[in-house]
Amino acid sequence: MIVNENTRKNTDFLNKAVNLVEGLLEQRNFEQIIRFFQENSDLFRTGSGSAFATVHYCAARAYAESADLQKALLCARQAESDLSRMGETAQLARVYLVIGGILRDMGELHESERAFRDAESISRRVDNQEVRANALNRLAQLCFMRSDMPQAITFLKDSLEIANANNDVRRMAFLYGNLGRVQSFIGDSDDAVENLKMNIRLSAECDDSCEVIKASLSLAYEYTRLGMFSIASELFAEVEDSLTSEQLPREEATLRVYRAELFVKQRHFDSARENLAQAGCISEKLSSASDLAGRVTRGLAELAIAEKEWRRALKLAKDAETIFERLDEKIDIGVLCKIQAEALYQLDSEHNRKTVIELLHRSLDLLETARATVELAATLEWVGSVDLFSSHKRLAYLFRAEEIYARRNDRRGAERISKFIASAPAFTSAYQSSSFLATESPNSNTAVTDNINLPSANAYLTVSPRVQKILSQLSLIRTSDLPILLTGETGVGKGRLARHYHDMVNPGRPFVALNVTNVPETLLESELFGHVKGAYTDAVSSTEGLLSAANGGTLFLDEIGEMPPSLQMRLLNVIEEKQFRPLGSTEVVKVDFVLITATNCNLKEMVEKRVFRRDLYHRLDGFSFEIPALRDRKEDIPLLLEHFLKKYDLLVGAQELDPELKRRFVSHTWPGNVRELENTVKRMKAFSSLVKAGSLLELVQGALDSERDIETVDLFSQVESFERGLIFEALISSNWNKSEAARQLGVHESTLRAKMKRYQLEKPTDPSDGAGLRMVS
Repeated sequence: MIVNENTRKNTDFLNKAVNLVEGLLEQRNFEQIIRFFQENSDLFRTGSGSAFATVHYCAARAYAESADLQKALLCARQAESDLSRMGETAQLARVYLVIGGILRDMGELHESERAFRDAESISRRVDNQEVRANALNRLAQLCFMRSDMPQAITFLKDSLEIANANNDVRRMAFLYGNLGRVQSFIGDSDDAVENLKMNIRLSAECDDSCEVIKASLSLAYEYTRLGMFSIASELFAEVEDSLTSEQLPREEATLRVYRAELFVKQRHFDSARENLAQAGCISEKLSSASDLAGRVTRGLAELAIAEKEWRRALKLAKDAETIFERLDEKIDIGVLCKIQAEALYQLDSEHNRKTVIELLHRSLDLLETARATVELAATLEWVGSVDLFSSHKRLAYLFRAEEIYARRNDRRGAERISKFIASAPAFTSAYQSSSFLATESPNSNTAVTDNINLPSANAYLTVSPRVQKILSQLSLIRTSDLPILLTGETGVGKGRLARHYHDMVNPGRPFVALNVTNVPETLLESELFGHVKGAYTDAVSSTEGLLSAANGGTLFLDEIGEMPPSLQMRLLNVIEEKQFRPLGSTEVVKVDFVLITATNCNLKEMVEKRVFRRDLYHRLDGFSFEIPALRDRKEDIPLLLEHFLKKYDLLVGAQELDPELKRRFVSHTWPGNVRELENTVKRMKAFSSLVKAGSLLELVQGALDSERDIETVDLFSQVESFERGLIFEALISSNWNKSEAARQLGVHESTLRAKMKRYQLEKPTDPSDGAGLRMVS
């Protein structure tokens, strides 16, 4: 084959061109790439093939970094065209990454997602894990922009797993940072801070100063949101110093926006205005910074609110909303709706009342859907502080905000709300009429009650400040007709708390409780709504349902998350209309009761997965209280232990708890919570005839293996301990009849005998002689 001189020269030139632009790209010398590409544009415009695709790819990257998005997209599409003829390759996947990034910066989020998914699919098929990890990270960024935080976290963790497997420290660094940023928005502040610090540490190890700056910015902003202003100020100052030696205009503008928010919180309004002006100048020079321009405008709106310039705040909020509507950024839109509502309320609360309420509902719905807990808490706090709703509904908003602040360890926010509730005239009377405030007795570890006669059987025993807070809040809302939702792990005492609240608000009236999981789905509707004779085959007589039985009193539905979808709508109608028709009946039955529901499920996640109705969830969530696990309130364990020991006659009179017994119970993790603790005492009662009188320590050896912390022993030891406990209980319940015990356990008697020998379990010769049970560890 004869190659003419021009072809040879072109080939040599292309090879040199590829080496040149790839080297310049590695050096991030985008200006030189663009100059070289433009000087030889005639050649690059007419050619095709892998080399031309590489040049166009590098040019697209350079134009994108220089914010010339139209030229960047043109070059990237040319590279895509050249490479598509060659089949699926890692290089084509990289081109789709660039295309996706350009489209994202242009606000074309749908097309951007399609490009990133193409990159992920191709890289997965050609087994290029580096490009795949990058594509997953970009998809996570898109989810973040659309406020789909759970999916963003899933993409990031998948990408992080790939980077970790490949020991790609640099990629791990920025992925930890992105994960921390998402966690920050959903209110998981502890994990957010930890992952952002990991981002900084790994980036420093890689000598990646740009990534250190970006992560430090995010960490400083998280400290600002947590109210840790001094630490945030110091970190912002460090970032500012670092930026003097870097060309990072977007990060410099972001620093100004974040700092402005800090200054607004500190009420340094002139400094905030100056920083926002600087950020605005930078964003004007960046054609790809539409989101940044929106955040500057949002910052100016928040500053106007702080300075009580209501009309200016309203105009700025509307301008910013227009920008974020195009970008489909729900969190910012939700915040801007709240700003508009506040401005309109201050301008004319009566005339604008309807519009204000509509804006607030939209804001809460957007922020709730996006799980933007920080912004949600601020909105809830403001809604609860103004007179747009009833005092009970305002309290519900304030309680939710306080709970979010507490979970984020934002003490300033939580204390601010507590002080407001205590001092606001709308709530003062509620406090003064509170009929139940649990406090710690000065003379004992028991809960005491003021101004109310509660049956001791249903008193909620606690010395935990967290639970006492719940009890005092329940007292505040005792005249409200809003439903109550109790959440928490199995066994924490949701049913007991429901009964306690009933005795406080409806003493002497019916308390009807139903565990939804205890009734087959086919019978649940009849159980709740009742039926008339002949309503179905086995309906030989009319039966009143639990809804009717609860009329005038309290209905408690436990495990509400397990309610079949077919019944969720019917329950919603009862809550809204306070009436229903029994099965087979044409007559309407009117009811009025306090509704309390409980669950150990995450109803919010179930709503997102569409297995629980959103409208029903919002109805049930009138007042929501999460009961902490027993391991998180160990101060309650001695109190509960003493109560149950006395209840089952294992502690009599003025007899005091053995310190060692108390230590063993407190050191246990109690995965089954209060229910497990009571069952343990019940087992001690069952064993009591086998040990000498008063030997509680000997009883606990058979009922609770507290010397072995489940978190510090290996799996084999845990299994052994569990197996020995099961065998011991079977032997006790069968009065040491080995055949019966083996039947209960479902094993052969020879197997039982072998395990008894292994665990040295022997029947006492005479339980009444005080010799006691031998159970050797």
